[in-house]
Amino acid sequence: MSLTVEIVLGFRQVSAGEVWTLLRESHRTSIADTTPCDIDGRKTKVGDIAETISRSGLVHFDVELEHGNLMYGHVANSGISLVFMESCVSDEADAETWVKPFLALPSFRQARLYDNDYEHWQNAEDPLEYRVAGKSYKHLPMRSNGLPPPLEQMVIDISRNPGRRRIRQGFVEFVGSVMWLGEPFWSAAGVSRDLLLTQDWLQVDELPGGAVRIRAAEEPFTTDTGDSGEIQRKLRALLYPSSSLPVSA
Repeated sequence: MSLTVEIVLGFRQVSAGEVWTLLRESHRTSIADTTPCDIDGRKTKVGDIAETISRSGLVHFDVELEHGNLMYGHVANSGISLVFMESCVSDEADAETWVKPFLALPSFRQARLYDNDYEHWQNAEDPLEYRVAGKSYKHLPMRSNGLPPPLEQMVIDISRNPGRRRIRQGFVEFVGSVMWLGEPFWSAAGVSRDLLLTQDWLQVDELPGGAVRIRAAEEPFTTDTGDSGEIQRKLRALLYPSSSLPVSA
């Protein structure tokens, strides 16, 4: 199982240098300064990344390690910035270690842990992806891509997938087996914090500084069927009551 943590922050409210510092603080002992890496295609070492970001005035970065990537980027028209620890997470406890330094930031909105393979296929709309992977999609619902001829084609309809990911205005509509929600999330998503705290089917913990941690399942989601699918649907309905809103461009 390959795992990733995604963190959502307010748009460019934290500099690239600050984000890198928080990432390094969480894993300084397990990722040594001498570890080889690439940053935006340039070979270097982990210990030199901070200077590279500062010297180059970077506002985003993609640091490629041997077994994953640490990324920071922005979605300006949705008012958010995103941090990914892609394929760099060993388990739930490790996810906690990655997320913890970000929880105290006033701009912290959301975070979650997810399985990469499940995430990919829950959000794959192009039939070509299935053909290349040798996977059948004949059992999946289809829809038009809405483009005029000759650009129109049929694509996979993921609108009912419980693991679908959609960027909204001020937040990202997603679910995870474990999630963290900051103070700015509630107004952005239009959901009641108090309502979340009353859900006896979730493990909900209020954290110092105002963030809330929710644990919906013992393991990251890997299927949309059975009890796992039902939990994801309940989680979506609870956290994103306005999910019918248009998707940000």
